[in-house]
Amino acid sequence: MTRFELTGTLVRLWRNIMDGPIEADSSLTARLVRNVIAPQPEQATADDRGREIALVAEINRRYSPAEVLEWHLNTNYYGSEAYGIEAAAQVYLGKSARPDAGRGGAAGEHPDGGTVQPVRRRGGGTRTAG
Repeated sequence: MTRFELTGTLVRLWRNIMDGPIEADSSLTARLVRNVIAPQPEQATADDRGREIALVAEINRRYSPAEVLEWHLNTNYYGSEAYGIEAAAQVYLGKSARPDAGRGGAAGEHPDGGTVQPVRRRGGGTRTAG
């Protein structure tokens, strides 16, 4: 997993000034920002990319790489209306993502059942892409 890289960000900003729109950051954290926290329009502006860069930097400051991965796995869209690794396992495999429900150990989940999903929608649900 990559962390915030000032050099790469400055290169993308320079390319935007010289060549046009900034290309999207391909890091896992940036995809999490675009898909879950602050979905962007199809034609993102420099302001949209700037907001994305700031959010990526803040998430990388607050959360460990393992927590970002867990958050991504628990909120990612896997098709067929399945958001999160547990829902995808139910839809595609017909069973829980936990190999042993008694011990825990599912990808992206703590053995005690807690998960990293700091962004919540009003009404209590987790905000998802859509």
